[in-house]
Amino acid sequence: MKLLFKSVPNLKSLIKISDNRNINFNEVFIQTPLLSKNPQLIGHAYDYFLQLLCERLNRCNSNISSNMILYNELPESFQYDSEKNIEIYTSGLKEWNYDMTKQSIIYGKLDQYYRSGVPPVDIMNVEDEDIKDLHSLITSTMKSEHIFKAKYRFISNPHFGSSISMLMGGADADLIIDDSLIDIKVRSKLRFESYPWHQLIGYYVLGLLTPNINYKIKRISIWNPRYEILMYINIDDLFNIFDFKKFVVNFIETAIVIYRKKDSSPTYLDYIKDVRLAWEINSKNLG
Repeated sequence: MKLLFKSVPNLKSLIKISDNRNINFNEVFIQTPLLSKNPQLIGHAYDYFLQLLCERLNRCNSNISSNMILYNELPESFQYDSEKNIEIYTSGLKEWNYDMTKQSIIYGKLDQYYRSGVPPVDIMNVEDEDIKDLHSLITSTMKSEHIFKAKYRFISNPHFGSSISMLMGGADADLIIDDSLIDIKVRSKLRFESYPWHQLIGYYVLGLLTPNINYKIKRISIWNPRYEILMYINIDDLFNIFDFKKFVVNFIETAIVIYRKKDSSPTYLDYIKDVRLAWEINSKNLG
């Protein structure tokens, strides 16, 4: 798959920012410098916060706590308080505070465990620097909350079709807001990197290989809260620089080859059939 993405042309010239200008990375400056010694944890904790903010702005019911692993191993009092905080905050009846920032870091530790398989040590102990760092990011994000308020469509952690997910080993993006697919990157250095954009293109392709999809993505976007900046690439601009339909066909064939090496049982033939059918239908709606 890495070899396939090497065929994607350099995307730097396509990246725009909120006023529809092409980005000049030399003219963008950090607004919230890193304070924590564990930036990866802050990234996970920020994702937790942003999901709650989006649910508040878009009036969605939260199921975030039910998705958290090790939930029963947390103190009962903390479980009760966090559930209460989630309900009251997302309903708009209270503002964000330091207790919820601490709560976010604790759940960020759980998310780290889910991804790494390494159990958290002293999960309830939260460093002051972590709280200050995350709270500063949260405060700065509040100034840009209009970015996360949907006009007609909001999807948190969008999933993709079961067949392509089986072939690819599962994947989910961060947000869909209206016609934008948004990924969150809490990075202290802002420079052009191919990988985050390739990841978003991959998510976009997974959407095209999902049956009965009821939305159309027109932008892939990256939000970096340390710089308070939303960067995006228009899908039509991608179509103009390389043969995107050919890329998707090659993506499907590459996924099949990778999966076949792991599991060549007859079931995978059904996955292939479903994915190819979804692409046949959804490709007709591309520009």
